[in-house]
Amino acid sequence: MGSFSSFITQKVAEENIQALTDTEIEVIHKEGIEKLYSSSIYWQEVGRKIAEIEYVTLQKRMISFQKLSGTQRYEELYQNHKNYIQQIPLQYLASYLGVTPRHLSRIRKAVL
Repeated sequence: MGSFSSFITQKVAEENIQALTDTEIEVIHKEGIEKLYSSSIYWQEVGRKIAEIEYVTLQKRMISFQKLSGTQRYEELYQNHKNYIQQIPLQYLASYLGVTPRHLSRIRKAVL
């Protein structure tokens, strides 16, 4: 798994992505995607839709860090991904939310 921007620019990613459970992935290289794009307008549309989804996701994440508190970000994550929160180690969850593990513990006690 890698970052979308790293895939597009073919530069080393600035973040790490790690599977927390057994996972099966498919690998496709940029050359393979480019081949698909040139083979069919439908693949170009798929690529465009993926790019749009990535853009919207990134914008939502940026806005959440600008406008929401750590507690609000946790509550939103809890509402949308309740099943995953129990599986993610505290330090990773805190990092994702932009808070310290200690602060996340306080947030969780206050919310639950």
